[in-house]
Amino acid sequence: LGRIRWIVTLENKGTVALHDVMPRVDFKSGPTLYGEPVDAIGPGEIGRSLLVGEVTEDSEDASSVEFTLTLAEAYW
Repeated sequence: LGRIRWIVTLENKGTVALHDVMPRVDFKSGPTLYGEPVDAIGPGEIGRSLLVGEVTEDSEDASSVEFTLTLAEAYW
């Protein structure tokens, strides 16, 4: 893959606003990357975070990359 620039969308399905929301992507055979913090996401709203970094393909299959998307932090 090389250098990536992803826009991660975050939907607040709760009833209270979320603040300082930061997504995290853990790549199976590579780095952990953090997206830009989102100041606030109101109830029912969608926030967007830019995630930038260097990623290599999985050694087993050069056409795929495995990752897990989580929240590094968020406050309400």
